[in-house]
Amino acid sequence: MVYHATLLNQDELNLSAIKQYRQRLVDHSVIQGEYDGYTHYHQGILWTKEDPARYKQNEIDRLLHEAETRLGRLIANKINECSLDADEVLDVGCGKCGISTIYSALNNKTNIVGIDISRYSIEYALKLPAVIKQQNRFKLFTGDYTTTVFYPNFFDIIYSVESLHYCADLQSSLAGWYSAIKDSGALVLCSMVVSGECESSIGLINRIKSKLNIAIHADEDLMSCIRNNCFKQIDVIDLTEYVSNYWILRQGWGFKSETDSDLLEAYRSGCLKYLMYVAKKTN
Repeated sequence: MVYHATLLNQDELNLSAIKQYRQRLVDHSVIQGEYDGYTHYHQGILWTKEDPARYKQNEIDRLLHEAETRLGRLIANKINECSLDADEVLDVGCGKCGISTIYSALNNKTNIVGIDISRYSIEYALKLPAVIKQQNRFKLFTGDYTTTVFYPNFFDIIYSVESLHYCADLQSSLAGWYSAIKDSGALVLCSMVVSGECESSIGLINRIKSKLNIAIHADEDLMSCIRNNCFKQIDVIDLTEYVSNYWILRQGWGFKSETDSDLLEAYRSGCLKYLMYVAKKTN
């Protein structure tokens, strides 16, 4: 998948990458609809038996579904813990609203705003049964969250699940989110990051970044940006074990990508971690 960390400057290369990113979303949807029915937590391809003719999952599909659903629920539960009394939340880089639909089932009163650069993903999300049934709670729109200016002191929670790879300027984006979060609100970030144990595996990380055309931020850089933007009470939850188990399962999947084995190696070696950052806004 092509992420838009490198798509901020509207030059010819970046426009080509956006086109490729959108086409891969279309291709990904075709594969999902034709061959399985599992949940991909950041793309939001929801597991369903409503169309038996297209529901052809095998044992690996079932296990992948369970692994991704387990992680998705864990993330959504943590967001919910931070937002029990929330009125408005923002999902930046919402994709097809996989996390937000799970979260909406846990919290039935909060309004959910979602933004994603892919028009296709937003159109897909708007057709999800969970979104249709709660259309008064979901406000989804196409846009680049790195350049969108949000209302100040408007959201109780802002969360980002696997969308920081799109973000070339963490400092600027986090400053904008800090402004948009209400006093005593919270920021929840879930991301693959480079750990401090990566010196011997830098070639592996660079290969992953090159193949996927993504930015993988260092843990220390992300933590520094969070602190520099005055967020306090930062809790870090290591979800690497959950994600590693998923990539182990992917090795036997018929539609795995050429980077699957590299990602598994990076997680196993400790140079990649999947972390959840929960930070409170304080004056």
